[in-house]
Amino acid sequence: MKCRKEALLKLFLRASALCVLLAGCLAAQHVPDPADSPQSLEALPRPEASETLRDINSTGINLPAALPFPLRPIHGLAVSVPLDTPYKPLTLGQKYEFGVLKIAGAGAWPTMALHAALDQAGLHPAAWGSGMDSLGVRMASHFGRSFVRQNITFMVRAVDHEDPRYFQLLHGGAWTRTKWAMSRSFVARNDKGGWMPAYSRIVANYSVPWVASSWSPVPFSPVRDMRNGTIAFGFGAFSNVCQEFFPDLKRKLRGHPENGGHLAHWRAEIH
Repeated sequence: MKCRKEALLKLFLRASALCVLLAGCLAAQHVPDPADSPQSLEALPRPEASETLRDINSTGINLPAALPFPLRPIHGLAVSVPLDTPYKPLTLGQKYEFGVLKIAGAGAWPTMALHAALDQAGLHPAAWGSGMDSLGVRMASHFGRSFVRQNITFMVRAVDHEDPRYFQLLHGGAWTRTKWAMSRSFVARNDKGGWMPAYSRIVANYSVPWVASSWSPVPFSPVRDMRNGTIAFGFGAFSNVCQEFFPDLKRKLRGHPENGGHLAHWRAEIH
């Protein structure tokens, strides 16, 4: 069991490093779409190698004098977009970037930590124990599940041209919007702007438990893991509902009183 724990922690560290490396490469090679800006790509300023690497070289790390591509800040890839906006499909590279952000983005780590903490509190699986090293192993397990899930969904999307984003309805009654959000767990938009079954989620939800059994002390059970795969659709529906109503919450916090927003009003009261 100790050997399995150590192997899982090593896998976690190596996969984390790989995700950071991939995210860095995507950030460095990302070029803005000329359709999004009136300024052409040729007119964009290209930093000199000395300017680009000045801060990095100051650390004492030996780097080449020039890179084969300009370093550019990564542009935020929207996880959800309004349905009413003109549809623009993602490139294959952007779809992979989407998966990397779901694995190692800012919102992924708190979610994995929460899942690991709940498993730690419930001693699931019991064979991993209750020490601090067990918490690390459980977090590594959830990271591995996310890593496998996003790579499976990417491979399926590369074949059937699914769009991984959630498209917000943003109008109608609360129940209408909730039904819309929940139904998007089972359907996805394709690169032509139409709708299709979300094959990538179906394949991932029911295959990840089988893959995860290779490092888990709990043996694979078809009935239990089919149930867990179905529960994963429920978590996806909950995530969609949050994305659907988050713009309303943000408007409520920023609007009023006196156009300063409730947050500004609360800060003023505190100070």
